[in-house]
Amino acid sequence: KEELVLAEKYANNYAKETYKTIQWYQVSAMIEDKLNNPSKALKKIKTALRLAKKYDWDLTELKQQQIMFAEHKNS
Repeated sequence: KEELVLAEKYANNYAKETYKTIQWYQVSAMIEDKLNNPSKALKKIKTALRLAKKYDWDLTELKQQQIMFAEHKNS
């Protein structure tokens, strides 16, 4: 758990220094899910999906993660 908290801090600091990318939202969502924050994970993955659609990315992986986070929230 300490490593996840450290990863979360690193990701947040990175976003403050540069800007939040699609990948940032994706990684941050995965960290939130592992920290048992499925609502936050879903919010971040939805933002990643919205941005990815805007730039015509392949949404397969992001949609799979969204389903996984939703399942964690409902369990």
